[in-house]
Parts: sequence; C-alpha cells; structure tokens
Amino acid sequence: MKYIAAILLGALIVGGLLTAVVYSLFGADVGWFFAKFIAGPLGLFCAFLLFIVYDTLWPKSRDEP
Repeated sequence: MKYIAAILLGALIVGGLLTAVVYSLFGADVGWFFAKFIAGPLGLFCAFLLFIVYDTLWPKSRDEP
C-alpha cells in the first residue's frame, strides 16, 4: 500500500510541476489541456519508473525465514 501511495505522490508532484511550467508559459487553456491529458499520465509514468529504479538500486534487506 505504501508503494502505491509513493507512486501516486510522485505522480502528483511531477504532474503538478509540469502543469505549472506549461500554465505559466502558455496560459490557462493550454495549461488545462496539458494537465488533463499529458502531465497526469506522464507524471504517473515517470513516478512509477523512478520508483522502480530506486527499488532496484537500493533494495531493502530482507530476513530469510
């Protein structure tokens, strides 16, 4: 459950940053379209990919039963 929360929080941060940049550069109409159709899915994909990379490079030590 915490993995899903971490991925969704990362998606919110990445998507929000992308939307803020596009909104400030191009205005409200383009910013709203970008937020709905590009920044959200792209943020989710980037957050998921970064989480996989993080989990691969720094795995937790697991106790063997």
